[in-house]
Amino acid sequence: MVRLLALLALLSSLATHAAIPCGALTPSSHPKQYQTLLLLSNANTLQSLQEIPDRLNRISLIFARHGDRRGLFPTLYTPVSQVALQYIQQQPRETRNNLSTLMRHLTRAYFKNLNQHLLGRKLPSYWQLYYQTSFNCHANPILTTSYAILAHLSFDLKIALLKSNISDGFFPEYLQVGNALARTARSSSHLLWRRYKLNILPLFEGLWAGKTLKSNSRTPNLSTILTFNAIRTEAWMSSRAQHYSMGMLDGMISKGQLMLWETRVKLLFKMSKIGVY
Repeated sequence: MVRLLALLALLSSLATHAAIPCGALTPSSHPKQYQTLLLLSNANTLQSLQEIPDRLNRISLIFARHGDRRGLFPTLYTPVSQVALQYIQQQPRETRNNLSTLMRHLTRAYFKNLNQHLLGRKLPSYWQLYYQTSFNCHANPILTTSYAILAHLSFDLKIALLKSNISDGFFPEYLQVGNALARTARSSSHLLWRRYKLNILPLFEGLWAGKTLKSNSRTPNLSTILTFNAIRTEAWMSSRAQHYSMGMLDGMISKGQLMLWETRVKLLFKMSKIGVY
């Protein structure tokens, strides 16, 4: 796995892109800001869902002001969390409770991995690739961002579903919130442009022949919705299968899932290389 990460980081450096800021905020260069990041990413101090968008936004701002690409994902995630919170608050009690639990576990996973990274501790390979590539100023920043999206939807989401202990009957509501969140692609893209001068729309439009779907559909963001819910459905099915076969949280990530992740990472790189984004 270590060799794979090194190879993927090297390949990412070959997928060059128009320059965007690329700095590295460190404890020695900016101790106060670094300490603030440690505090904001401490999942154990998270008291309510209402804190999540603000934390993500502040993390994004700190990284972006220093041109640090580790802020790409929280910048993308900030509008998503805002819409998710609004959506949850509008739902009936049972749906609201289920979605609140899921959102809490899901965002805690991001905060936990960021905090571990900032402390220099070992990370799962899928998050390590994102942070490792973030330090590579020659890497395509869209590709870098896609690594984080894949890690969060493929692994963090499955773990969050298992921890939330949601019933099978919740699946329709699960898809509905996915549709709502997928529609934040444009607002997330706008925020990434403002803070990093990065246009990530080609990634969303390029997935699953998105430009073709976009030109032949009256539904805005159709390709994004299809791709987003396809990955989310896979996470749901994987969590359901594991829930019934194991009934426990041990070994939540299988070797097969990691192999599938490796395949998708290589596909993302190839898409970047041939100019899909």
